[in-house]
Amino acid sequence: MNNYDKTIVDINNLYLSIAQWIFPKIPDSPNETLLILDTLTAVDIQVETLYSQALNDILSTSSQAQVISIIKSLKNIPLALEPYLRANSNYKEIRIALVRVYQRQAIQNNSETAVKYLFALCLDNSRDITLDASAAILDLTEKLQLSASDFLPIVNNTKISGVRNNCLKSLINIVENGNNINDTDIVNVCTALINDNSPETLRPLYKLIECWVQTNNHISDTLATVTFELTNRLVSRCGCNLLDAAIAQSTYITLKNIANLEYAHLNTQLGLSVRNLLRHTDVRTVNILFVIGLLDKIAKIDLDFLVHIVHEDLVTDNGVLPLYNLDAIVVAIFHNQGKYSKLLDEILADERLPLEVKSKIIREREE
Repeated sequence: MNNYDKTIVDINNLYLSIAQWIFPKIPDSPNETLLILDTLTAVDIQVETLYSQALNDILSTSSQAQVISIIKSLKNIPLALEPYLRANSNYKEIRIALVRVYQRQAIQNNSETAVKYLFALCLDNSRDITLDASAAILDLTEKLQLSASDFLPIVNNTKISGVRNNCLKSLINIVENGNNINDTDIVNVCTALINDNSPETLRPLYKLIECWVQTNNHISDTLATVTFELTNRLVSRCGCNLLDAAIAQSTYITLKNIANLEYAHLNTQLGLSVRNLLRHTDVRTVNILFVIGLLDKIAKIDLDFLVHIVHEDLVTDNGVLPLYNLDAIVVAIFHNQGKYSKLLDEILADERLPLEVKSKIIREREE
């Protein structure tokens, strides 16, 4: 072996040599030495065996307060520490450490058992642990093939919106990666969350449906019906108020993806949902061109769609639609029926509607 090769070997074993030198000194300075071993483990996996042994020795002779303090200070949790952690999992800090151990086991060993334990921790009685566990699972969906059906018990039973959000983002990853998920899984998730009002839940829920439609270029009648019901219930809970802009945008995008499929048998339900949404949103906060495209797409299949909007939706018990909504409807009529449409004549004759909208029609006709 030449000097160059020997230097490489020495460097490769440097961290292990340092750890072996430190190990006998642990009883005299446990905090300092553990910190060094913790750091060395991050850069050299060979150190982990010594690190695990040192931790086991110290933790087994420490008080509860000391154990919790040590565990909280660790950046790297050795996998060999799992039996100790499981035996003491009545402490919150220990369970947080277990989340990190199970995450590593799932990635390094492709351990189905570790994944199962992570799903169980998503329903822990500690909010911090449920969020950590669901975030770990979200990370795993980018590395492993997880089954969508395992998420339903979490979605059904968790009270933490952040956990639902992580589960929905995980399911989106599963759809985008073409992994183990089917139409029924998404229907079940939508059904479980159909009365949820939280933007943190609704935005990724609509995104999940959108991704499914885009990936498969298809939507089943069952999933479409649940989507329309989700939208109609969402709107009905608004009362006289406008829908949150972020939720409205997610909803419009999902409905536009369904409209792009041009499934004529869904058009009536789709049109009703879009009309409900139009009455309870200000499209200025969404994207007026996007909404115009959606209205025009439906009108090409349902010839009475724009007629119903002009006759029933421009002025409701809640008052006149927002100006940008009226503009979107007028432009959709331009595209679909031309600038001399009788529907536009009706808008011009309606004294309740603002002059700005009528001026738009007049300007278009004068050009």
